[in-house]
Amino acid sequence: MRVFLDDAELTVPEPTLTAVLAAGSAASEARGRIVVEVWADGEPAPDEDLAQPPDRAPYAGEVRLISAEPRALVRSVLFDVADALEATRDTQRRAADLIQVGETGKGLHELGEALRSWDTVRRAVEEGAALLEMSITSDESSAIDGSLVEELGRTLTSVKQALSREDWALLSDLLMYDLEEQAQRWETELRRLAERITLTDQK
Repeated sequence: MRVFLDDAELTVPEPTLTAVLAAGSAASEARGRIVVEVWADGEPAPDEDLAQPPDRAPYAGEVRLISAEPRALVRSVLFDVADALEATRDTQRRAADLIQVGETGKGLHELGEALRSWDTVRRAVEEGAALLEMSITSDESSAIDGSLVEELGRTLTSVKQALSREDWALLSDLLMYDLEEQAQRWETELRRLAERITLTDQK
């Protein structure tokens, strides 16, 4: 089994995915990078294989690992998530409109999409901050303004409470106004953070 990290061929102690991932991670870290993609015989390795590598050997005829510089990776993800928030705002407005006219089922489907987008925002910030060893909210090097995190948490809690009480009028208002404001603010904040990472990387 041949194994490559970017364009360089690696030697692994045994032809298993576990050995490949260990060798690739060590080689990447030595270069100040991280593995972000794993390809096996020209196809992306299945997520389940990455979560629990199978024991078969050889795992594939050829495995290619793609690495990235952490700051560049986090910066790109934050910009992507900020862009996605524009679509989330449209989804929230559709949900609010549908709930207002009594099409609750369709509205709740759109609401589910919006909440999944907000979970993506949360994971992008938490995982990006962990990768760059930044505090999320606690000090001057924090990734995100702590008050913004708290306000979003309160708004999402209100959304869930309105949903559990089937208070459709309140839920519609929260989607149309409160979460719209949150999305605007977070889009700006994520872009600010991404630009800040860029500036730090250039020093």
